[in-house]
Amino acid sequence: MSSLLPQQARVFAVLKWFISSIQGQYTSRNESTGSAKKYVVVAFESCACRGYGYWLANAARGGKTTLVVEHASRHPPITACRIENLENGVILTRHSAQKTSQRSNAKAKAKATSPENHTFKVTLTPPSHIYASPHVVEGKWHTTSKESHSGVAFHDVTSPKEEITVAPLEEQGEWESRKLWYGVAKGLRKGDFESAALFNGKTENKQMQRRSDESTGGMTWELKHFKHVEHDPVYTNSNSLCEDEHLGKLFKANPPTEDGYVYLGNGPIS
Repeated sequence: MSSLLPQQARVFAVLKWFISSIQGQYTSRNESTGSAKKYVVVAFESCACRGYGYWLANAARGGKTTLVVEHASRHPPITACRIENLENGVILTRHSAQKTSQRSNAKAKAKATSPENHTFKVTLTPPSHIYASPHVVEGKWHTTSKESHSGVAFHDVTSPKEEITVAPLEEQGEWESRKLWYGVAKGLRKGDFESAALFNGKTENKQMQRRSDESTGGMTWELKHFKHVEHDPVYTNSNSLCEDEHLGKLFKANPPTEDGYVYLGNGPIS
């Protein structure tokens, strides 16, 4: 998704990333625990926690890729994250909530053709100043998809996932997610579901007590790595660093403005 790619190629790269990310976020299987994960972002959206990790450099992606993720809001439930691969010049800041949308400098219309089998169809219409036919991509977001006219494969998420690397438990902070849920994960891996349920209950009760104490004291969960903004500057093209990325204004987006989360640049050093 580097800026060195042509405009159309960048649109396709973003769309491919977006579709590929859905399977891991909302429905995937953890082979080490034998458990299915559905709506995994809820772990951050309902739990006051943070997470840090990285994927080591390799030939396919180049440099080291780092992740900072943080619980941003409970009502509505929102998770904010930052992914960086500085060697390739790829930086992603996003938030995940109950509503999602594909934003690019081309019109994107997506239709979920069946909520039961996860099929989708996306039509990408180039801006009016580019003379090209619309591209139609369809398939199943949790497996594979293809470009309808050519039949060329578009995305494939059936290959084994590369686990993220995190710091040893003893080096993690109080609010890091792996530390908070360690007892639950350990119980699941050992097949000790009674223990997992016990730790799960303790963790959830502790979180509910925290929220009750915050409510009583008129306090809220304080964001450490992100700042909420009412108007996303990229979406509205306000002070955008890329003159060719009109986004919301280009295709008269509805709503015309969108809130967002700005990364404060204070995560672990990449």
